[in-house]
Amino acid sequence: TARMVFQGRYMFVVSTGGNALDSFDISNPLSTPARLATRATGAGPFGIAIQSKFVYVISNTDSLLEIYDISNPSSIPAKLNAAGTVSSPRGIAVLGRYAYIATGNNLSIWDVNDPTTPTQVVLFPLSMLTSEGVTVRGDYVFITGTNSDQVQIVDVSVKASPVSLGVVSTAFNTGSGAPGSPRYIQARRNNLFVGNIGGTAVNQFVIYDLRGFSIPGLRAGGVDTDSLEVEGSATIDNSLIVKGGSTLN
Repeated sequence: TARMVFQGRYMFVVSTGGNALDSFDISNPLSTPARLATRATGAGPFGIAIQSKFVYVISNTDSLLEIYDISNPSSIPAKLNAAGTVSSPRGIAVLGRYAYIATGNNLSIWDVNDPTTPTQVVLFPLSMLTSEGVTVRGDYVFITGTNSDQVQIVDVSVKASPVSLGVVSTAFNTGSGAPGSPRYIQARRNNLFVGNIGGTAVNQFVIYDLRGFSIPGLRAGGVDTDSLEVEGSATIDNSLIVKGGSTLN
């Protein structure tokens, strides 16, 4: 579960103990980051996600989804909404108009297209007892389970009717003793990174190859990739910059 996110020269951090959202200027990585603004959040902010000019914070103690406008990072973020979620949310990921929240043994999907009035689309039961971290890649959501040593994969191509594709063992505990507690998870390019915080393999991580997963649709503020192949058509609102060369058929 992310506790900090980045956008350009800025970093946004939630403080679980301090119940705060802080913004920092990190344009000079060799100097101490300059704190620009601090905003009080709900009790126990446990996860944070960022998309475009909005930051999404889940508060574990207050069971809230809070959305902030960060269009001016140097000023105090404006709170747009604080919606009550299901009990004790612990992880959040946002893609397009939807937010995916790991809470208890459920995946809660929210429509955040209007940040002032987010609405829950579905509460989907998971096979794990305590969901923790969550990340999304295209139509697939990956959720870690504390003390379960697993990652569950959910197809969310139909948001109101998710389908579980099964679980993958992280194998953090290959012997006797407490099971692993994979918490941190992030999909990056063709890989899935999972970090563990408990059991006999504390402070370890595994990497999975995701090249077998396709992305039937993509809506993004930016794309960082080694190569891009589009079947069908692509619409670009502003400009397209290609370095190296391009082939158009």
